[in-house]
Amino acid sequence: YIAFIEKSINIVKPFGLISMIIPYPFINQMYAKILRKYIIENYNLISIADLSNIKVFKEAVVTNCIFIIEKLKPARSVKILRIENENFKSYLTKNYSDLIIDKDSYVWDLNKSLNIRIDSKNMKFLGDFCFISKGMVLNADENRATGKFKKEDLISDYKNDINIKKY
Repeated sequence: YIAFIEKSINIVKPFGLISMIIPYPFINQMYAKILRKYIIENYNLISIADLSNIKVFKEAVVTNCIFIIEKLKPARSVKILRIENENFKSYLTKNYSDLIIDKDSYVWDLNKSLNIRIDSKNMKFLGDFCFISKGMVLNADENRATGKFKKEDLISDYKNDINIKKY
């Protein structure tokens, strides 16, 4: 369907509209990244109908969405539609900058979620404070594993041969 979207964009006249019902993974899978980016940067994405909560095709496994693209310069916002009482209802309007979760993947977010941007340059991770090993191991033999470590082996106020980091 990626090829059909691309071909439609190429053959539609200026100011023309393109609309298709397509698999929902178009919104968030890497194979559609280039086309999502191309649409956002070059055309007016008028609306996306999010059909992820309903079964459109009885036999299909994947959920769907419907987009409407206008062959016109981008308007910078898109209407997100959902089905309510068997009718399309406007769910929200998003600026393109809020629609795109991150510029590397161009994944689109069709929800009313907050996009929190985290500056990871100054972020501290758990591994910066203590040694991280393995958590719970399913089906581990507790009878054989007990007593291997003492609390003092794992928690220390200073770095030494056993404790590579202060806890």
